[in-house]
Amino acid sequence: MGVTHPELDGERFWGLVKEKNGANILIQVDQDMLYTDQHGVMDQDVLIVQEQNIFGVMNADGVTVWVANAPK
Repeated sequence: MGVTHPELDGERFWGLVKEKNGANILIQVDQDMLYTDQHGVMDQDVLIVQEQNIFGVMNADGVTVWVANAPK
């Protein structure tokens, strides 16, 4: 995933997918963040995101199962 701000630093991060409901994907942030003071996202936060916020998905074995903008 990634978080951006129009005037401050952005940051990519790992998240655990907890649930998918239509276009909404519930994730839990799974790493320490460097710029929490700028964007407000921190480790263990639960967020609702959509596919355009995700760079890729890996399964528990570390195998990529979905890549953003990959041909379908």
